[in-house]
Amino acid sequence: MEEKKPTGIAKLGRKLVRERLDIFLPFAIIAIFCPWGETEGYEHILLPVGAVLSLGGLYFRAWSMKYCGKAGASEDGVKKLTATGPYRICRNPLYVANIFIVAGLLVISEVLWIIPAFLVYAWVRYDSIVKREEGALILQFGNEYEQYSRQVPRWRPRLVLPFDRPRRGWGVVLQREAAEIACCAAGAGVLITKDLWLAGWILGN
Repeated sequence: MEEKKPTGIAKLGRKLVRERLDIFLPFAIIAIFCPWGETEGYEHILLPVGAVLSLGGLYFRAWSMKYCGKAGASEDGVKKLTATGPYRICRNPLYVANIFIVAGLLVISEVLWIIPAFLVYAWVRYDSIVKREEGALILQFGNEYEQYSRQVPRWRPRLVLPFDRPRRGWGVVLQREAAEIACCAAGAGVLITKDLWLAGWILGN
């Protein structure tokens, strides 16, 4: 019997689970459709602050992708622990970057009251994910990972200068991160359009 190929919806569902978008989607929906609770009068401050947070998160994520291998594999296919570049600063730079990206978008949305709830939920959710991942890493790498975890904090960044040679160049990283960059740009565009519409700039009175 021929195995059925996953449909577009199935592929999207797998990507949502893989990218942990369940952490961000509820807050994105609230930020876009919430008709009340926006902080008014500070648009000229919130937009650049949110943009800096999101762009900084995107850069940190892309920088991390220069060093991490697919499923921990090196170029020759041998499993190798990633402990260079931003992975010398903290053990989960991709997750930290994701939090900055979404926090920046929430600042742009001006629905500031939801940010503390997002940070608490993201920390609890990511912490549970990381603990499961660390269990698998200990089984895979043993003493090497235990020593790495003693030297590098799980979340709190340490002050180091990670001048290590990356595994891949910016071109490959930008190609792999194109979807994330597009989603971030689309989200910012939707939120800015919403603010302009509410302010009467679009279909104004």
